[in-house]
Amino acid sequence: MLLGLLVGAMVFFALCYKLYGGYMSRIYGLSDSNKTPAEAMYDGVDYCPAHPAVLLGHHFSSIAGAGPIVGPITAAGMFGWLPTYLWCVIGSAFLGGPHDMGGLVSSMRHEGKSVGEVVDRWIGRAGKILFLCFTILTLILVVAVFLQLSASSFASDPAVAFAATLYIFMALAFGLLIYRMNCPLWLMTIIMVPIIIYACWFGNGNKWISSYFSLSGNPTLEFHQPGINMPLADAKAFDAAKAKDAAALADYADFDAYKAAREAKFQEVKASDEVLQRSGAASYEEFAGAQGALRTKNMENWRWVLVVYIILASVMPVWLLLQPRDYLASYFLYFAVIIGTIGMVLGSSKFTVELPAFKGFVAGNNYLWPMLFIIVACGALSGFHSLVGSGTTSKQIRREKDSVLVGYGSMLIEGLVAVIALGTIMISGELLGNPNNTYATGFGRFAELIGIDPRIGKSLGLLALNSFLLTSLDTATRLTRYQIQELTNMKVDRYTATIIAVAAAMGLLLTKTHTVTGAAIPVWQAIWPVFGAANQLVGALVLLGCPCPEEAQPVADAPHVVHADHNGRGPGADGPRQPDQCRKAQLGPGRYGHPSSGAGPFDGAPGILGPEAEGWCTAQPFRGLARQKVTHEIGLAPGRVRAEVR
Repeated sequence: MLLGLLVGAMVFFALCYKLYGGYMSRIYGLSDSNKTPAEAMYDGVDYCPAHPAVLLGHHFSSIAGAGPIVGPITAAGMFGWLPTYLWCVIGSAFLGGPHDMGGLVSSMRHEGKSVGEVVDRWIGRAGKILFLCFTILTLILVVAVFLQLSASSFASDPAVAFAATLYIFMALAFGLLIYRMNCPLWLMTIIMVPIIIYACWFGNGNKWISSYFSLSGNPTLEFHQPGINMPLADAKAFDAAKAKDAAALADYADFDAYKAAREAKFQEVKASDEVLQRSGAASYEEFAGAQGALRTKNMENWRWVLVVYIILASVMPVWLLLQPRDYLASYFLYFAVIIGTIGMVLGSSKFTVELPAFKGFVAGNNYLWPMLFIIVACGALSGFHSLVGSGTTSKQIRREKDSVLVGYGSMLIEGLVAVIALGTIMISGELLGNPNNTYATGFGRFAELIGIDPRIGKSLGLLALNSFLLTSLDTATRLTRYQIQELTNMKVDRYTATIIAVAAAMGLLLTKTHTVTGAAIPVWQAIWPVFGAANQLVGALVLLGCPCPEEAQPVADAPHVVHADHNGRGPGADGPRQPDQCRKAQLGPGRYGHPSSGAGPFDGAPGILGPEAEGWCTAQPFRGLARQKVTHEIGLAPGRVRAEVR
């Protein structure tokens, strides 16, 4: 089953890339002879041409994050694997892919401006302001949430903090070596990627790493593992017990028995453990509370460090940090995809699919329609992708045809990531606590099939998941900066816009509100549930508001010749009267009349119209240029009229 689903998705995606990707390329009129904004508007900061492999890594890393893992696992646990699989595969190919590529190319054809600027041109300034305000607020929420998640992952696992920090410094070196010293891309790749992958192993469980990447002041206590956790029957049993508010498992009658046994073990370990003795804790609960307080302090300190980082990342040249770091980080995700692919191929005969294909249309208070499509955004259709494509990626496209690989190809790869994530819950049968743990546990079981210790495999799965939180964080910060500048017509510089974005995000993190029960929670936590719907709304607005990039070409480049008889009602000397000829030339709402009066420029006698007469243009062939004003010039020959769009 696993093998069939994986191969089916891979073959389908490959065919879609070749056939549908090529079709969109022709529809959009992509040509490498056209100058892209990265070339025409090069500034070395935001507009900077990138190698397609580098840009693919940046775009893929920015749009992926945790979305294509958490979403499919959550949806499959609620409704079954079959509807989730179909939505991931079909949605990625025919909705998410065209959405991402269309937003990217539309932005590229509009000087690399955001979707808001595209909306301004085709809908109006009011639409632009409304759209930008909506997306800015959405992006500020994204920055706040990803800042919190990144800081939490750094605080809970120093290996993640170590790997992410290493990524940053290696990215700076990579950018300087590639762009300033002209070192070969392939050489730097084969040198640096293995270093980063090894660093992930090195940082996992290393006491030196724990000491230096803890910001709480007491790393020994914070990351000390005294061995007091009681043996677990298995992850499923633990999840089932926790759901019943009883952490005791098969070996214990109830939660109280479990706690008593755990406390006895704690006192036994404390008698010989120097760290526990120095902690001064009288019980396990006191010790765990002290550890929790340290981790909270560690998280808060990391949050401020990350604030400084995203401010710098937002204003630094893309070639120096953003491009190379996302490019290097993408290889770790590729590595995870390869492990997952091999695991699903080899595991097809070793693992049984324990998750039902379909659980029903209702899961608790949630209905399959529309919740499936809101939960599974990244991995199928996500409005955030268009903000990335029209924000950072469109300013780095070196050749127009690279849009197929970067825009459409990235979405198909993300769809494959979603299918692999789906495989991890299919072999588990249910959520193992949360989607992150479910994915990591399944990834560890896949890794075991190729000789990797499942515990290390689980850590690598979590590390791959957490490492990409940072890529989405700094990209979202830069996108917010772009949109604030566009909203103010570039009257605000990039430094001020970045400070506004980060300050607003920190406001959501530091400000408290209260639930209906009176409990105090951060503001971001209260409004985060609406993000899924907001994300899909952005996707819908992009699909509606971005015209075909062919339409975005200056209309002056598309003159049309209309042949008319002496009354201007047909092809004249070229044939009999044919009133529909004017309709084909788009000279009126119905045929050839003015939209209000019905009188058209061809309704007069020859030679009395003068050099110019006004009319209107409707839908085809400009598709989206509805009612653009045109000027008709007489002067080709008797009985002939040329219509030029200006």
